[in-house]
Amino acid sequence: MTAFVCSDMHCYMGPETRAGKRRWGNLAADMADTKTIPVRMSPGLLAWVDAYVADFNANNPGLEINRTDAIRTLLTRALQASGVKPPKSAK
Repeated sequence: MTAFVCSDMHCYMGPETRAGKRRWGNLAADMADTKTIPVRMSPGLLAWVDAYVADFNANNPGLEINRTDAIRTLLTRALQASGVKPPKSAK
């Protein structure tokens, strides 16, 4: 099974630990200092995000994500793949 949770600059996704516990970290503490931002998307891009959500939820029974989780995850992965380091002021 895959553990999944994201908040701001941190994304935790991977197999369960050897002890069988998910690597959730301290989600409440991570989410306490997040900021809400409005984002506009084309209908096609939003449909693509929704397809990602549906696929993830179908392939991970008992673990559901929503659009916000998906967008945060996809953005985090894209930034990590770009090789650009987060600014020092970010967590």
